[in-house]
Amino acid sequence: VIKQIRSYSGTTNKTQVSAVWRHGWIDHITSKMMTNALEAGVAAVGYEKLGIKKGEIGTHSIRSGAAMATYLGECPVYTIIMIGRWSGGTE
Repeated sequence: VIKQIRSYSGTTNKTQVSAVWRHGWIDHITSKMMTNALEAGVAAVGYEKLGIKKGEIGTHSIRSGAAMATYLGECPVYTIIMIGRWSGGTE
């Protein structure tokens, strides 16, 4: 992700990871945009297949899902805690 963002013209080490190159300039993906996309995906697939309703998903779903995928990939828990900025009391 960082390499991709750094490839955009005008980025620096302080450019946020929400940066995307759209329409010839740097734009930023907001949490609202992500939530809307997640809800649209859930609505398109449907409750019957997923077992969740669109109002039951949000950006935390991405964060917790990424943490689980990393754990299942046998990454040490302390690394997941550090990267996810969790306190460690929930593992």
